[in-house]
Amino acid sequence: MDQLSQEIIDTIVSFIPRLVFQKDAPIGKHPPALPVLAAVSQSFQRAAERLTFKSLYINATDEELEDFEQILNPRRLSNVRTLFIMLPLPCDHIGPAERRNHHVMELYRQEDRKATTAPLRRLWNFLGGRNENAAGSGSMRNVSLHLSTEAADVEDDRNAPRFDFLPLDLTGGVGSFPALHGIREFKFENGFRHWNPRVPAVFTSTMSDAERVCWELDEASYDWGRYYSVDKKYRSELVSSFQAMRLPSSVKDFTCYLKQPSHRDPGQVLPRFVGNGEHDPVSCAMRELTRDCAKVSLRGSFHPSLFDPPRSGPGAEEQPCWQQMTRLHVEMALCSPDGSWLFRPETHVLEDDLPEGLIDCTRLPPGYGDTEEELEEAEDYYEDHEEIIKPPTKYESNMGVLVPDDERLNALLTAFARGCARMPVLEVADLRIDYENGQNWPFQVICVQAAHRLEYWNADIANDSSLWRVYLHADGWKPTEATLSELKNIGVERNGQPSTICFLEWGDFYD
Repeated sequence: MDQLSQEIIDTIVSFIPRLVFQKDAPIGKHPPALPVLAAVSQSFQRAAERLTFKSLYINATDEELEDFEQILNPRRLSNVRTLFIMLPLPCDHIGPAERRNHHVMELYRQEDRKATTAPLRRLWNFLGGRNENAAGSGSMRNVSLHLSTEAADVEDDRNAPRFDFLPLDLTGGVGSFPALHGIREFKFENGFRHWNPRVPAVFTSTMSDAERVCWELDEASYDWGRYYSVDKKYRSELVSSFQAMRLPSSVKDFTCYLKQPSHRDPGQVLPRFVGNGEHDPVSCAMRELTRDCAKVSLRGSFHPSLFDPPRSGPGAEEQPCWQQMTRLHVEMALCSPDGSWLFRPETHVLEDDLPEGLIDCTRLPPGYGDTEEELEEAEDYYEDHEEIIKPPTKYESNMGVLVPDDERLNALLTAFARGCARMPVLEVADLRIDYENGQNWPFQVICVQAAHRLEYWNADIANDSSLWRVYLHADGWKPTEATLSELKNIGVERNGQPSTICFLEWGDFYD
């Protein structure tokens, strides 16, 4: 057998089932086959290890990290192609007598930061050190790294910590985590808790070889609901995090889903994080973060300044962004950072039911006060208004039929058109808004480069045109003439001829 080449042995082993099926073995108790093969020879051991260590799942506890560090030698590390890291969130540092204001007071925020940082720094130090010491054949390469969190293991749910108001964070910055070479793809998702947005920025900054990055920061099992003061703090962290980092130059494909303010029904009053006529710092910071990417996919509560930033003053760009952009996909939330709605209820506007202190972002959740009296007051406030504050489930929202807000939607499409006209190598830009309309089909506008074919879309009008094309899937709604002129101007700016405007049949959207 050892006379065969390693490549042939690898192929042979790849066809062997992973389990040895025994007639009398109970379900799930069939022994694995690869350890038996690994005992045949060193060549078979290498082939078995290539499959065994190709995809690893690590529960980042002290016990599993200890095993991981002992087992993963340089040769086995070079076999890893997908690494899933699940971070169990600790809560054993909180005693039962401290349950009322736990996990939101600064003391416990500090404890949480230490507890979440320690296993991640240990893992980063191990991978970074092992990679550096085994540069070459024993180092990581083309690895897809996924990081998320799961619920703490609490025996009695009544004593479980209240996580609603606490975005997770780390101790230390980029310098405290070593470089991770060989990571081709990085996916970060909230999982159980929301994270401070600087955390995925810190980790991404360590990956100089990453080509694709995905941050799923929009959903978590625990959410602070309609405490819009926390949304305001979160947005500030977004801006400062994006401004403090540059994506590695290797990153060309970037996806980011951002949390949007919680609400029950469209039409309700929302906080105005951005004043009328002002730019949105989050949208402009997102442009700057992704300035050199070729493919960008975004989801969240964005503003027209995402596409058309101010020409001067705050938010203006020293050098134009998105000059290498070929594909842009944006899923806009129904609500805008300026407190407006892109779509509103057809028959009525729902009255706001928020108590004082939420809309103006002055009311902080329990635990953010400096004195026991403030903590007690905040706790009582939450208990009095819990049903209003807590985020609705997906089944509680009662949107009804929504119709476009003409002024807001025209402003958004105008900005989108201007942005498309300024991207010199753009192939496809797709803007969509999912809203309740009877069929759950999206409002959508698609800008397509002349002669470019759209994959997996068979509509005749979608392909083989010598002109730039703009498709609108809008259920009979039409932009103003001024907005249509801006959309046609995309083609004028790009190849000297006005874009063709196509209104799609309802249901014939690009997905």
